[in-house]
Amino acid sequence: MAAAEETVTLIIKDRDPLIVSKLRLVENSPVFAEIFVELSQNEHDLSDFTTEIVEMFITLLEDGEVGEIREEDFRELHKISSVFEVRWLQESCRNWLEQKISAVEETMEYETFLYLAEECYLII
Repeated sequence: MAAAEETVTLIIKDRDPLIVSKLRLVENSPVFAEIFVELSQNEHDLSDFTTEIVEMFITLLEDGEVGEIREEDFRELHKISSVFEVRWLQESCRNWLEQKISAVEETMEYETFLYLAEECYLII
């Protein structure tokens, strides 16, 4: 009989806590490794992030790849990947932003240009 997968609890805003694979978090993040392995914690508070971003973050860690990122999710997704030092996700976010910048046209709307400039400023 196989051993049950070890889980940890993530406290999120406005919802019941998420029960997630400890291994998946620890494999992807040295920060989670410190929290759940070195410090032997069984839960961590992620209520500084929106529930939607935490759920997206966990899904991305499970899938191991990023599809399209919505502009309204980019900043928080990059922030959570930076806080927990998920290098491959940080890189994916930066690549997404670079693609957006590469697609800049002279006729770009001011709001789009401003959005790209603000996001570049925040990640450097």
